[in-house]
Amino acid sequence: MGRLSQNQGQLFYSFCLDEVVPDDHLVRQIAVVLDLSWVHAELAPCYPPIGRPSIDPVLMLRMLILGYVFAIRSERALCREVQVNLAYRWFCGLSIEDKIPDHSAFSRARNGPPSVLAAGLGGVERRFHSDAGLPEKRRQSRRISVARDGGCDRD
Repeated sequence: MGRLSQNQGQLFYSFCLDEVVPDDHLVRQIAVVLDLSWVHAELAPCYPPIGRPSIDPVLMLRMLILGYVFAIRSERALCREVQVNLAYRWFCGLSIEDKIPDHSAFSRARNGPPSVLAAGLGGVERRFHSDAGLPEKRRQSRRISVARDGGCDRD
């Protein structure tokens, strides 16, 4: 009877996340329409030029969008899901080796002096509604806000 030999692990792997994520997965559909190229320019005043490198705001926004779309209401759970789900990693632009931001980074960003997450989510909301051509009244009724537990809720 043959047995799987587990003497030594493979030293190098050839792995491409793009090949693993199915073509009909929801994250692919979101990625096609989501344009966050404006984020760095808009949030630049919130980040000091010196000090420890910060977490990429695009990564944080992409993770929050995943939490909103897939109803992941806890920041801890969100970080855990991005850690193990290859489709989520692909959507966030993370490789298989990249570290996931700690859950506390979201609460620090949300509760910090300039609320980077509020500014970022407000920018996503403005861009979404202006691109969709929604009238002003509708824009106000579908406001996106960051909830206390770290998930995103509609007001």
